[in-house]
Amino acid sequence: MPAQKTQVVGPLLRKAFYGEISEQQKRSFLTKHDISPNLPIFLLGTGANGVNRHLNVLHSLKKFNADYQVIALCGKNDNIYHEILKIKDLFKFKIIPLRIIDDEEMALLLQNASFLFARPGAGMTTEAIVCGTPIIFDISRGVMPQEINNLNFWRNRSDSIVLCRNPKIIDQLIEPRLPKVKIGMDSSPKIIIDRLVEICGCNKR
Repeated sequence: MPAQKTQVVGPLLRKAFYGEISEQQKRSFLTKHDISPNLPIFLLGTGANGVNRHLNVLHSLKKFNADYQVIALCGKNDNIYHEILKIKDLFKFKIIPLRIIDDEEMALLLQNASFLFARPGAGMTTEAIVCGTPIIFDISRGVMPQEINNLNFWRNRSDSIVLCRNPKIIDQLIEPRLPKVKIGMDSSPKIIIDRLVEICGCNKR
């Protein structure tokens, strides 16, 4: 690829990650899902295909002695969503399973979570890095080739990385100061889009 046709730019994300979310929007979201503003949030992520290790993680967290709440993102995985609804009252901590959420809700959760537990996929990892959210990477089912790049990105920008090979012992990985990476974002993706148009010559007739 010719150098004049390449440029390193920031991430291209969904709209909510470029702007400020107001306190009113935050309060409305927390009230809507019965999320306490006073308890730490442990956020469990789900990939686009709905695969996750939520049940193993929840049972492991029984051994973690602290006050917190768990938000389990289930995406399109209705089976795990309903399974968590059935068992959530058996735990001493609050568990809030959520189905598909929009970009504003995702940004709010990442901005306020104590950590995210998720596979090192490009989309969720990038959104967490933009929000400065600590991540415990789920590698319990191996790492896909494209995910290695995301882990390397993290390693190159942080003194440490937390990898979870067994979700049943995640309680042993949680620390007061988990590592995080934060990168700056422009206030709009317009710069990236304009550059793409220029490189592709899309504005030429």
